[in-house]
Amino acid sequence: MRSTLFLAAAAVAMAAGSVPAVAKDVMIQPTDAVIIAGGPGFGSIVNTYNQAGLSAGYVSGVTPTMPYLATTTHTNAFPCCEWFSESGSTTATVSYEAWAPKKVKWIDSFELWNEESSGIGVFDLWHGAFAGDLGTLLLAGISPTDNPLGPPYLADVYSIMPKKGGWYTLVMSKCPQPVPGSFPSCAIGEVAFNGPLVPEPGTWAMLIAGFGLMGTALRRRRAALARA
Repeated sequence: MRSTLFLAAAAVAMAAGSVPAVAKDVMIQPTDAVIIAGGPGFGSIVNTYNQAGLSAGYVSGVTPTMPYLATTTHTNAFPCCEWFSESGSTTATVSYEAWAPKKVKWIDSFELWNEESSGIGVFDLWHGAFAGDLGTLLLAGISPTDNPLGPPYLADVYSIMPKKGGWYTLVMSKCPQPVPGSFPSCAIGEVAFNGPLVPEPGTWAMLIAGFGLMGTALRRRRAALARA
């Protein structure tokens, strides 16, 4: 009896030990972007998702989210790394295409490095089937961090409705951000997403087998105690 319980507990412990590594969230990089309104603007929109301005790169579908986001900042340099809408604009709209990579369950989080000199005052985030498609509202009336002018800045992280992927449209308004608002436009530093890895079949099988063994052993133990 004790040996059965020991084996069952060992199986559960082994499986549980692998769950943190399996269930972790990982970074997801957009694959395309389209300026819907406020363009062409200044800089390349590609620079807002190609990691050019980030202090450290990541591998889409592999790099764990939380350790990465805790320390990764965006540069304040414009030429390589940011996009600004047309001068004088207070609104802009940009759509990003992103999909959950293989072995990632879905996309359930949105990251924004809010550019520090103009940035975004308020934004809504929509999900749709194509660029500019306002199909499902994911975030509404969000005021991102008003980053101070000069130093590198961290990302804001927002939980969103899980989706396998598609087009995510960032509708910006009340630009520039209040402080310092040094250039009259909307501006984006970097955009990214993240989602949880799909647990490996072997992990679930080990957990189910372990709990099954424990249940059987406990039932036999209760039956033996009842007979005694």
